[in-house]
Amino acid sequence: MKLNHIHIYGFGKFRDLQIDLSEDINIIYGRNEAGKSTLHAFLMAMFFGMDEKPARIGKEDSYSHYRNWQDPDIYGGEIGFSHGGRSYVLRRDFNLGGKHMELYAAGGEKLPEGEKILSEALSSLTESAYRSTASIGQLKAATGREMIRELKRYVDNLSSTGSPELSADAAISYLDAEKGRIEKEYDKDAVKTYASLIGQIKNLEGELASSDNDNRLRDYRDLRESVEAELSEAEKELSELRERRERAGALLSENGFADRHSIDELEDRLLREQQLYLRKKKSSESMVKRAVPVISLVVAALCAGAGFYFTGLEDIYFAGIMGAALLMLIISVTAGALLRKKRSEVRKLNEELSAEFEKHTGSGELDEDAASRLHERMEGFRRIYDTDIATSGEESAISDRMIELGRRRSDCQEDIYRQQGINRGVEEKLLKLNALRNRVLELRNIIAENNRLKDRMDAIDLAKEELSALSTELRSSVGARLNQEAGRILGKVTGGAYSRLEVTDGMEIFINTRERSIPLSSLSMGTMDQVYLALRLSAIGLIEGGGSRGSLPLFFDDSFTLYDDERLGTALRTVTDSYEGQLLIFTCQHREEKALSDMGIAHKYIELA
Repeated sequence: MKLNHIHIYGFGKFRDLQIDLSEDINIIYGRNEAGKSTLHAFLMAMFFGMDEKPARIGKEDSYSHYRNWQDPDIYGGEIGFSHGGRSYVLRRDFNLGGKHMELYAAGGEKLPEGEKILSEALSSLTESAYRSTASIGQLKAATGREMIRELKRYVDNLSSTGSPELSADAAISYLDAEKGRIEKEYDKDAVKTYASLIGQIKNLEGELASSDNDNRLRDYRDLRESVEAELSEAEKELSELRERRERAGALLSENGFADRHSIDELEDRLLREQQLYLRKKKSSESMVKRAVPVISLVVAALCAGAGFYFTGLEDIYFAGIMGAALLMLIISVTAGALLRKKRSEVRKLNEELSAEFEKHTGSGELDEDAASRLHERMEGFRRIYDTDIATSGEESAISDRMIELGRRRSDCQEDIYRQQGINRGVEEKLLKLNALRNRVLELRNIIAENNRLKDRMDAIDLAKEELSALSTELRSSVGARLNQEAGRILGKVTGGAYSRLEVTDGMEIFINTRERSIPLSSLSMGTMDQVYLALRLSAIGLIEGGGSRGSLPLFFDDSFTLYDDERLGTALRTVTDSYEGQLLIFTCQHREEKALSDMGIAHKYIELA
């Protein structure tokens, strides 16, 4: 795998950063805080994705840390790389998830097996394995003792398992702990307890088979529900009857009726008054009565005129004629007054009677049909009253039925309480029986689990034997290759000062010169870092299986800080001679670029602003 270009859309401090890479050596220079670590982190994120949750509580996760806070909607980028004679473009949009990825062929076609192709390009390494091999940094240990411990751990893991991130001793310790945990889970009393529980289950099953425990709770509840349904229906009927009575009473009260007699009495009174009105009206409209005042007035006028016309009459006759005229005048005036009074009475009676007829029949007309309308209206009130009185008996019958239904409901509830008591006893026995059966099942599982655990403990013992034998074999074969390869590289990187590296069975590391063997603890910090570099380069060779030495891009992150100028030149020469693949050297100094230029080694210089 060789990287062709890097394009950061948005990651950490970077926004729309494009970097074209050489397929050989790339010096990526940047002062402190220029973003070298961010660029390195971006490449690792593009290779392996990012976890969206922190690895430890209280530690900030990288996923949140590298989001560009000024433009959080743009988070990701792409890298172009070559592998197996083909070119690819890997894109990741971290806003779609820390592991989201898309892989395209050079022509732009999206590849459905992108993850498989990327894994092959990375030699199937995990992120941890890549960081332990192809991503080489300075041993930033605080003390020489800690550096020695790190180198021993690295060599031990590599020798015993073929991987710097895996430890055979740790695996054996894990198997020992796992066997101890399994032994604690093994139940020695399972068979004895199982037999005892079987006897208890048979006794309980016999008790539960008794007819005294028959469950009629559903029947009692169904009966209670039926009674309650009837009771609810009766309550509804009673409510409707009472509402009807209330409406009838309100209507009768509005019309001034207290009982049926008051209805009859009103009808009789209004009919009498109507008949009286009709008679008076007829009487007041009689032609004779209307003519009496007129005739009397005419006669009086005639008498008066005759008296004055016959002037020769004796006084006695004149007085008689004038007296007759006066009498007729009096009769006319009196008859007229009486007629007007009668008409006034008729009008007043008409107004009063019309108002009452209007109120009770809806019409103030006092014609002959008024009596029929009144009777029909009063019949309606009488029917309402009769219906109201009739519902009284019906209401009483419903109330009696509700009392009976309430008694039946109470009886049902007592039966339910009694049955519930029986059921509780049965349930307690069933719960106990169920618990015993569950325990029996558990014991069956435990007995089966005991057999499985026994098989597992045997398998662990066998695995420990195999692992120990394999670790010994690997230490013999891989250790020899590691000693040889690491020694060869160490001889180059130290300019021949140390020509051989030896790891004992006890994982003690010695550096051999032509004259003597020197324990690792006696070396300087700078020499220890050279040993670390030699081990890393030899580990890459072991992982690549002795094939092409250059299938992965190597990252050097301030790896040569402890090197003086002479050592630096030697180390760079050794790396370029020993590894045929692509190199990305991250540095905050110009020493690496100058050393390569002085040695005439072609490289590309990239400066981060």
